[in-house]
Amino acid sequence: MKYLMMICILATSFSALAEIKTEEISYHADVPLKGFIAYDDALQAPLPGVLIVHEWWGHNQNTRDKALAFAKAGFVAMALDMYGEGKTTEHPKEATEFMNQALASQDVANVRFEQALKVLQAHARTNAKKIGAVGYCFGGKVVLDQARQGTKLTGVVSIHGGLFPMKNDKNKKIKTPILVLHGEEDPMVSDALLVSFTKEMETKGADFEFVSFPGVVHAFTNPGATEVGKKFNLPLAYDEKADKEAHEKAIAFLIAHSK
Repeated sequence: MKYLMMICILATSFSALAEIKTEEISYHADVPLKGFIAYDDALQAPLPGVLIVHEWWGHNQNTRDKALAFAKAGFVAMALDMYGEGKTTEHPKEATEFMNQALASQDVANVRFEQALKVLQAHARTNAKKIGAVGYCFGGKVVLDQARQGTKLTGVVSIHGGLFPMKNDKNKKIKTPILVLHGEEDPMVSDALLVSFTKEMETKGADFEFVSFPGVVHAFTNPGATEVGKKFNLPLAYDEKADKEAHEKAIAFLIAHSK
């Protein structure tokens, strides 16, 4: 089924310090979606692009902050929307519901991701042939599934992402380079799951790198994770050092695969 993509630039803003230009984007798949694009206007186009896929909380300010960070590193970064209408939540129960709904149909998840990819490819500042993807938590699962299916991306990075297998996966090879940045003490990813995921990558001949951060739990790149973890008794905690290292590794990986 084909969907008409509708792009509407609603607003732009400038940062005098970093030359960062931002755009609010409305586009469409099976539902209306909200996006946020950021890039350094001082850099000469075309620039490599990167899609930023949010955590289970939805397309919130943290997701946009990640896009801004990648824009400062020289990318045209788009924080996309996998839930529709840009909806977010601050409660884990509702976040779980949103996440499960988004992953219930692989076809729907694919369409929502693909429409964001088309938006970024069409952007005047983007090199349409050099676009990667970075996913956090739920978003890590999303970008890994795109790699599994052969979506044309220069590379994907999963950061404290879900390493669960894709449903009804019949793909025998993975051609998209993959980087997984993982908290060694993350209880949301069992040892058995790690073994299974690694075996899958090896069996499918993936260009695959796995980096584990000692003493780090889930959501380590989200500055609000520690407070939320305490509030809801969840194994979430921010780690500034791991956050910085993960961001630097993600940038280096995407740049290396965009040459």
